[in-house]
Amino acid sequence: FAGTDVHKVVFSETPRKIQNYTFEDCKHLERVEFAVGLERIGFRAFAGCERLKNLVLPHTVNHLQEAAFRGSGLETVVLSSALTKLTHRVFADCPNLETVVIPPSIQDISNTAFRGSPKVQITGFKNSFAHQYALAKKMEFVSLEEMVHLLADEAFLPHEI
Repeated sequence: FAGTDVHKVVFSETPRKIQNYTFEDCKHLERVEFAVGLERIGFRAFAGCERLKNLVLPHTVNHLQEAAFRGSGLETVVLSSALTKLTHRVFADCPNLETVVIPPSIQDISNTAFRGSPKVQITGFKNSFAHQYALAKKMEFVSLEEMVHLLADEAFLPHEI
């Protein structure tokens, strides 16, 4: 599929791994729906997919190979709780990437994971590895605990109907 005009990919039966380069440079790919069961995303599998904006990985994904989403149009990413590491350049050169929700299972983030992605804001739990990484890299960090409190407070404010 690399370099084709595919717009949407829906995995009804998910392979355990998306192979290296599978969707690389699919410039029109806007949406990918993964089924539970996917475990690995290969090297540059979605690199250069400029119209791919949002990504939610199923809880079964436990490995993202290097540069899997490099140079994509991603804006928001929600990572799998099965992941323990973010590899080299996995989300590098993503100029529109703003929000990355990182679960507490992540215990290692490459120094180059977000290189060339200047807008990245890490969302996660206070005192997690993601929080420490954001502090060390001088990246903006949003606490999930604080978000929950804000949402709860907002839910009980008077609203006009």
